Amino acid sequence: MKKILFIIVIHVFSVFASFAQKNFTLSGYVENKMTGERLVNATIHETRSGRGTTCNQYGFFSLSLPRGQHHLSVSHVGFARMEINLELKNDTLVVIFLSPENRLEEVEVVERKRSFSSALGKHSLSLDWVKRMPAVLGEADVLKSLHFLPGVNSGQEGLTGFSVRGGSTDNTQFLLDGLPVYNVNHAYGYFSAFNGDALQDVTLYTGELPARYGGSLSSVLEVTMREGNRKKYSGNIRISPVAGSVIVEGPIKKDKASFIISGRRTWLDGLLWLGQRVAGSDFSTGYNFYDLNAKVNWEVNKYNRLYISMYNSRDFRFAEWKTDGSKHADRFQFYWGNTSVSGRWNHLFAPSFFSNITLYYSQFSNSQKMTMYNENFARREGSRTDSRLRDWTLKTDFEYLPGAKHHFRFGSVSSIKYFAPEMSYIGSVNLNEHVKDTTTGNVYSQEAYIEDHVQLGYRWAMDAGIRFSLHAVSGTRYYAWQPRLSLSYRAGKNMLFKASWARMQQPLHLLINTSVGMNTDLWVPVTRKIAPASSDLFSVGWSYSFANSWNFSIEGYFHNLKNVVRYQDGIRFLKNKDNSWQEYVDVGKGRAYGIDFMVKKTSGLLTGWLSYSLSKSERSFTGINAGNWYPFEYDRGHKLNVTANYALPLKEKSRFYKSFSLNFTLATGNYISLGKQLYNAVPMPEAHLSGESTPEYREYIEHPNNFRMPAYHHLDVSYVLDNRKGRGSSWVFGIYNIYARKNPSVIYHKPTAEGITTRCWSLLPFVPSVTWSYKF
Repeated sequence: MKKILFIIVIHVFSVFASFAQKNFTLSGYVENKMTGERLVNATIHETRSGRGTTCNQYGFFSLSLPRGQHHLSVSHVGFARMEINLELKNDTLVVIFLSPENRLEEVEVVERKRSFSSALGKHSLSLDWVKRMPAVLGEADVLKSLHFLPGVNSGQEGLTGFSVRGGSTDNTQFLLDGLPVYNVNHAYGYFSAFNGDALQDVTLYTGELPARYGGSLSSVLEVTMREGNRKKYSGNIRISPVAGSVIVEGPIKKDKASFIISGRRTWLDGLLWLGQRVAGSDFSTGYNFYDLNAKVNWEVNKYNRLYISMYNSRDFRFAEWKTDGSKHADRFQFYWGNTSVSGRWNHLFAPSFFSNITLYYSQFSNSQKMTMYNENFARREGSRTDSRLRDWTLKTDFEYLPGAKHHFRFGSVSSIKYFAPEMSYIGSVNLNEHVKDTTTGNVYSQEAYIEDHVQLGYRWAMDAGIRFSLHAVSGTRYYAWQPRLSLSYRAGKNMLFKASWARMQQPLHLLINTSVGMNTDLWVPVTRKIAPASSDLFSVGWSYSFANSWNFSIEGYFHNLKNVVRYQDGIRFLKNKDNSWQEYVDVGKGRAYGIDFMVKKTSGLLTGWLSYSLSKSERSFTGINAGNWYPFEYDRGHKLNVTANYALPLKEKSRFYKSFSLNFTLATGNYISLGKQLYNAVPMPEAHLSGESTPEYREYIEHPNNFRMPAYHHLDVSYVLDNRKGRGSSWVFGIYNIYARKNPSVIYHKPTAEGITTRCWSLLPFVPSVTWSYKF
């Protein structure tokens, strides 16, 4: 740790010593002219020198330029490009305003040199684009939109979960305004926990991961909330077939402070309740979810800005039934969700020196409760199982631009994570007992990073960084150095070659029990027995831009993973009293390799992309399949995606902007575990209770993921009517799986009196939807 502090001190000293420079620093913020919100990932490009940069997560940019006249081109997706001429005589701080793009205006195409980013596998999605894409039951979904990107493989049809370049679903770190979100799903994965109306920017890192990101093995999804309108009060109501959402925003003090509050809730429980009441059933069940976002920001002065953010979400499932002859109902309740609160302070020390300090608390909880009425003793008996993760973290991040050839970032992370993986309680006539998992307790972590973007002449650029981490738990300490390196070479104006290597470590694991039909996500810590997972990701790519709006890219990768963890097959959610989760997991390794192709069109009436991925992903565990490699469940093999949006030519008197969107995906089926051989077995002890004479069978499965599902494909379309005025109604008409392809969601064996039958269940064939929204 002393070495890390020494490196940072030396670095900071060299940074301040480099203030004596010939160039000047142009820095500032890019904001939405209509609302005053700062724009994440806006691009600033000096056309004469070819130098350029992008805004960080807080809309700040810094660019080193020589004295004299300069021409800037500033752009952001969904906003009209701004061309600026200025004379730079000293360090200058500016605020640049971009206007939402007016489709009636003609866009002047300005010939300019192209700037390239040395980052590999970085994808930014426009939220406007996401809202136009066809969606299941009309609920626009950020996470499902990512399925159409190369290198991203989905699992079961309709679910939000995905794998990036061979990693598990927990190997992607989900950050909402810099806060980790430990559960990103609603409805068992059919909807994401992110309300798209409250978001400003979504960026997925699938290749080179900068050193400022830590805690994941495959990728980082950085989601940024909107800041709220600083000019006037406004809002939006959105209603889909499954949920409704409301957003209210406005200034607390005009041009100085603003707020935004958004809430979303499903009404599936209401529909289920109504149907059960009509049917007069003694069995009732229901399900609902909600999420709530809130954010306040205050610009104290041009050098300081404060943010307070809050996020809360919950899923709730319940059931109630009566046994024969009983007047008392038995009940089952199951709920899970996130709660996060953060405070952030942006401070500008100088035009070239920016800092952000974040303090946050984040919690994930997962609980199930069952109560049954004992008629003999006239009392209730029950059980309860809880899982909880609490995270207190202090983060510091600094950016410094000492000159035209360097862009430094450095910072630290201090955190205390409290894990309570499984806490159980059983209460009955003969037993009243609390069971606590032996790994319950704190994990203390200290991390530091430093990275530098270096311009090595006109054609070469390098991103180099290193991250150090220390995790302490129960007398055990884990140290790790995580170097990151990326090189890029620009061959002419339109062509770029790039290569990268990133070593990463993940200090917590997610266990998913597939043997029961419920959400049993269990976050568990590193222990003396279970070490952190680690990986090395190697990438190489080539991209070519042409015709001002087209880009073609090829990226190949190899991903090597160590200390990956999985539940053993057939494990129950409730464990034996004296055993912890450590006794029920296997620890092994993984590998993945592939190549991704992508053609993208970024401007004009027709925009979109076509991508194709060829990949292989495998796992190996000592106690499974004799240690031999076997397919990972997210191994898709071949995957083709087409996504497009066509904006209809606008008529002057038209009330709406009109557009068509389509998504098409064709992929090799994913893997599942399915017995190819079955044999007679002794009936289970409880079999006599059912009164059935069906014989008992057991499946022989030689190794997990031994069966590949049939090919997966579907075509989705939508027609969008987007109100041109500041207020009024908008509509999205969509059809998911328009030709009703019966993609198998589940394949299983079913014992019958005649023998075993194999059945297939398809969940989402031909799903139409209508979504209405109203801005006020």
